[in-house]
Amino acid sequence: MTAKRLSGLDSGFLALDNPTMHLHIGVLLILRDDSTSVGALQRVRSQFGARIDSMENFQSKVYQVPFGLAEPFWIKADDFNIEEHVIAADFNGSVKDLNYFAGAFISEPLPKDRPLWQVMVVESISDLPGHFAVLAKIHHALIDGVMGIEVLANLFDFEADPDSFWGEELPKANDDELTTLNPLNLIGSIVGDLVNKVREAPKIVDMLGNTALDFINYTKLAENTLHLPGLFTAPKTPLNGSLKPERVVCYIKLPIDRFKSIARRSGVTVNDLAMAVVSFALDRYLEQLGYQGGEDLVSMMPMSNPRRERSTANQISALLVSLGNSISDPLERIRFISAATRKAKDFHRRAQLENVTQATALVPPVLTSALSNLAHRIKAFDSIAPAFNVLISSVKGPDTPLYLAGAQLTSVIPFGPLAESVPLNVTVVSYCTEVVFGVVSDERSRSSIEDFANYLEDAFEELHDRLGTAD
Repeated sequence: MTAKRLSGLDSGFLALDNPTMHLHIGVLLILRDDSTSVGALQRVRSQFGARIDSMENFQSKVYQVPFGLAEPFWIKADDFNIEEHVIAADFNGSVKDLNYFAGAFISEPLPKDRPLWQVMVVESISDLPGHFAVLAKIHHALIDGVMGIEVLANLFDFEADPDSFWGEELPKANDDELTTLNPLNLIGSIVGDLVNKVREAPKIVDMLGNTALDFINYTKLAENTLHLPGLFTAPKTPLNGSLKPERVVCYIKLPIDRFKSIARRSGVTVNDLAMAVVSFALDRYLEQLGYQGGEDLVSMMPMSNPRRERSTANQISALLVSLGNSISDPLERIRFISAATRKAKDFHRRAQLENVTQATALVPPVLTSALSNLAHRIKAFDSIAPAFNVLISSVKGPDTPLYLAGAQLTSVIPFGPLAESVPLNVTVVSYCTEVVFGVVSDERSRSSIEDFANYLEDAFEELHDRLGTAD
């Protein structure tokens, strides 16, 4: 049985899972269906089955190294059954009910004894005739957001009835791959891995020290002090603290042409504008929660690193970006956020932060898992100052219609994972004519999550009214 070792970062994502932090990525797909013959579940399951070879590791499960001393391996699941991964949803409700259903779906962690993904097909929606929905969750150890778009695109077609499959199977990398997973090979691999870590540790530790020093010096520069937050300097708000296990979700859809128009007239990127919309919505939401505000909030923004290979393995870093909440003027705040994003990306390039992820391989998974579970048990993040207040990420999706199992994809609604101390994630995805803000929080926001969605929409409309004619 062949086996491929997980990267240090992927292994870390897996080890960080605890009873309240589930590091899987969720998505809700809405599809318009003109077929009246075969049911949606059967067709979706058939398409997944036909295309799954094009998605790396989607038929593999995790084999843990004894005692968690080294990164685990992906191994082909001999008992893989597509019917266990593409299942029917027990749902009979409206579009609004789908929000509650999706929240419950992503609240449940993925079983670790099988491939780390699951799809649920909602065959009918009471107030949306002629449509069905697909809910999916995929563990972050299996896929990252950017490569996820490419890999999952292999499931879709450019037309309802394609003549042939236009995708291609991802080439499998040979690095860290064992031809046969037997005790002798496993022991040899672990020993070799530990020797390499000991050999590389001084160099990686030195690199981390230099990067930390560079960051401190860079943020102290007069031209950077206002834009780049220091480590663990984010203000503590009602949104920060130890996670609760249940998830609640909501989303808004915005017209992409209006969105791009505001960004263009303001002289910023679409991503900058998305962050500004979240920033202004947070002002009102936190005020509703009793927070007085006045301080700049901090966002963690994932940054895709240059990909060394066409693999689903995570190749991302994280940037801290100030949201400029102390600035009341809309145009000034947007331009402040734009400048903060540029400076963060500039530091990312200078410090080659993609190399920092190498340090994740130095920490044994057993230690990562133990620390994560300890922090959960003692509720450590109720007293630790947050490194950031919200996770905001954006992914550019396709601008042409896609089809799944003969049905046209009309909406892509993303739901990102939450991090300890930060129970709010806003993921922005563009698709065809719309931009969708997918929001995830934990149960403390159950009664107010829809208010936040309304504030997002209000913030966009106000920015459009104020900046639609900006020079």
